[in-house]
Amino acid sequence: MTWITGMVLFLASVVTALTGYVSQTNFDSQWISTQAKDAINSTGGGAFFNLTNPGQMLMWHIVLMPLILVALVGVHVVMVRIKASYHRLRTIE
Repeated sequence: MTWITGMVLFLASVVTALTGYVSQTNFDSQWISTQAKDAINSTGGGAFFNLTNPGQMLMWHIVLMPLILVALVGVHVVMVRIKASYHRLRTIE
């Protein structure tokens, strides 16, 4: 389960990087946003957010993704400390 939270944390950080890049207003970010929009629409995820809307991507980048990342990092650190080979957290059994 620790590996799964680590992988989800990695994917969430990739989404944070994508939303940060797309929230810029230059030609490169517009090109990437249209390409990513087509990729996400092909998987059925386009109903959740619009990559071509810089305001919505900025909201995801500044408000939602940091909250998700902090929660995932907290869960991951606790899981690592519980399953560590030394300096374990004491659990009630």
